[in-house]
Amino acid sequence: QCNPSPYLAVLTDPDQPAQLCVMATKGQYEIYNATGELLVRPEELRDGNDIAVVIGSLESIARYRAILELTNREGGSRLAGNISVTLRLLVGSKAEDLPRDTFNSGGELTLPFDAESRENNYYVVAITNHSSLAVYPHVLLLNPDYSIYLLYPQINEQNAIAPNYTLSIGLDRGQQPLEIYLPEDLGSSRDYLKVIATTQPADLSNLA
Repeated sequence: QCNPSPYLAVLTDPDQPAQLCVMATKGQYEIYNATGELLVRPEELRDGNDIAVVIGSLESIARYRAILELTNREGGSRLAGNISVTLRLLVGSKAEDLPRDTFNSGGELTLPFDAESRENNYYVVAITNHSSLAVYPHVLLLNPDYSIYLLYPQINEQNAIAPNYTLSIGLDRGQQPLEIYLPEDLGSSRDYLKVIATTQPADLSNLA
């Protein structure tokens, strides 16, 4: 099957460079990138469903990469550079600024994970619309295992942000704050928060 997925294309020419490579040995499969870096740790193949399992993993990586690389390249766009995102610590029912030592170069943040107190791992995602258009925000969390979680909007929650207005996700009643989590077998992890702003309501739930 040459086209097992709308996200993937199977290369039949061995001289063509592949972005992803699957290696299957001893009942397990591994996925590598074009430089030979291991992307997915060895996973057991399931009898009768081997192809579907591998395709699902490849699709997750393809969607992850596509969303991570997504940017507004439209010339003259009134939204480009006019949507800002700020992360704030949720303390009780209030949002507090992050400590200065949280901020790194390139817009990266280093957040501590509290394994003992879950409530210390909640954050508010504040999105400010500096443009002259109302926008509909979509907030996705891209995890290191290539899974994608749609934080906002939830079902029946799609609201526009008016010009020069800030939406603080996690403060309003019924809204879910961002919760960070670190698996026990990891000392650290790199996650990405992606905000996609549209000028019309849109359903992006299929990306997660």
